[in-house]
Amino acid sequence: MATFLIRKRQLSHPLVFGTDWTTADCCLQSRSNRLPGNVDRRRQLLQTPLTFHPGTWQHGYAQAWTKVRKVYFPYNLKGSHWVAIEIDFVRHTATVYDSYVDFTKRSKLARVLYDMHFYEDSEVEEVKQKGLTMSMFTPFSVCSIADVPQQRDGTSCGILTVKFIEHLSAGISVDKVDPLKIKYSRLKLAIEGLRGEAYL
Repeated sequence: MATFLIRKRQLSHPLVFGTDWTTADCCLQSRSNRLPGNVDRRRQLLQTPLTFHPGTWQHGYAQAWTKVRKVYFPYNLKGSHWVAIEIDFVRHTATVYDSYVDFTKRSKLARVLYDMHFYEDSEVEEVKQKGLTMSMFTPFSVCSIADVPQQRDGTSCGILTVKFIEHLSAGISVDKVDPLKIKYSRLKLAIEGLRGEAYL
């Protein structure tokens, strides 16, 4: 909901927030996580992330990734921890913003991008010819930003991930995110959800 509202805010106010970025929702990673055994259900789930890339996500306010420089999305590690990821297509970088840096893993992100058919067929074939696995394939430089506000408990990673994406997409330093204002941030997000609008 949060990333959808951020995307909606951007497209409603392009002069304020710019048009060279977009967000994707957390279902983006559904391909790479535990999928049900039912073949039909699995095929349905696999199609969900692919709608983001061409900008055809059914809930609207989507932009094709070929028309933007950056994509921001939340990613869940080990089913228990959220991080914010920024993909920069110009610099060929994938940056992880983690409120609890010990959880960040490099290979996970590479696998997500592969499962989304993010890479060209020629790139995949080249990796296979070298005898490597796609989990080791990182044509994008993957880095983790450790010097970001850190959570003070075991439950704030989700809201901090939202705040990181909110700030990054608005061109505001993540240093401005205050972990001590988590209760306010949760209340703000709840109000935004009820009103269907994101506020900065």
